[in-house]
Amino acid sequence: MRLAAAYVTAAMPTLRTLTALESEGLVAPDPRLEKAVDGMAIGMTEEMLALIDRSDLAHDPIARQFVPDVRELDVAPQELADPIGDEARSPVKGIVHRYPDRVLLKPLHACPVYCRFCFRREKVGPGSEALNEIDVRTTDGEVLRQHWEGGPLTYLGVMIAGFPNMFVVTGPGSPGVKTQMIASIEQHVDWIADAIDHLGKHQLDRIEPTADAEADWVAHVNQVADSTLYPLANSWYMGANIPGKPRVFMPYVGGFDRYKKHCDAIAAQGYQGFTLSRHETVAA
Repeated sequence: MRLAAAYVTAAMPTLRTLTALESEGLVAPDPRLEKAVDGMAIGMTEEMLALIDRSDLAHDPIARQFVPDVRELDVAPQELADPIGDEARSPVKGIVHRYPDRVLLKPLHACPVYCRFCFRREKVGPGSEALNEIDVRTTDGEVLRQHWEGGPLTYLGVMIAGFPNMFVVTGPGSPGVKTQMIASIEQHVDWIADAIDHLGKHQLDRIEPTADAEADWVAHVNQVADSTLYPLANSWYMGANIPGKPRVFMPYVGGFDRYKKHCDAIAAQGYQGFTLSRHETVAA
């Protein structure tokens, strides 16, 4: 089942090239900068551009955070190419298996802007590793990127129809970035842990949302968003920071408290909207 993009807007005029930065007077022409930006994308929105103090670029905090600098090419002997150790713990593209009982998924390959000091700077931007670039397939062989070709579809922002046992923390369709993130992450982790515990207590080992529940939730997220001004802005909440990306409002803006109560009610009703089952292993 496919849900058409609810909102279509013109792409935000985001600065994405050295030429664009030069035209705004943020950098001087320098061939060394080409190498500096090879390992990381450029992204600066019009709104951020307006906040920069052009009279003191060398000390302006926003410029220093997002404008590339030739000093990025200076690598000290003690510096590590992978300071947080993702590579050694990445068994497949887009997944980091740092702990034995959980994985880090990279659901997006783009940020609204790109911090020059980011530890994962080589992992973000076009062509980098992301969840929708992994060869994740549904139970009937469908690929995730095809499932999301019209925009991200989830149930509660925590699971995707057709992908059993694949939990996503603060994914599209959850309050996530529109809340205090630590509280949202904690709520999702607690809810997921309770769901897994529920499966174990009932001798089940498989949970996935129905396509209808997923479609209804995405429609509800867009309906709530449509009561605000959010969809009218060319923001990354609409996916407008990536040229060609479907314009679909992603976060749930009905409030964290209302969202949590809804998630708790679904769990209390035996995980309404989910199919719970036991996968039977057939001996070869």
